[in-house]
Amino acid sequence: KSESEETAKNFAENDPYYKNGLIKEYSVRKWNVVIGN
Repeated sequence: KSESEETAKNFAENDPYYKNGLIKEYSVRKWNVVIGN
């Protein structure tokens, strides 16, 4: 969970699967937490 879209993008761009071409694209979108924090 993050309040910043930039933090989520940074996480995705540094993922080893993304860095090595196993994931070609990703998207960042809001997620509504229903239970818990």
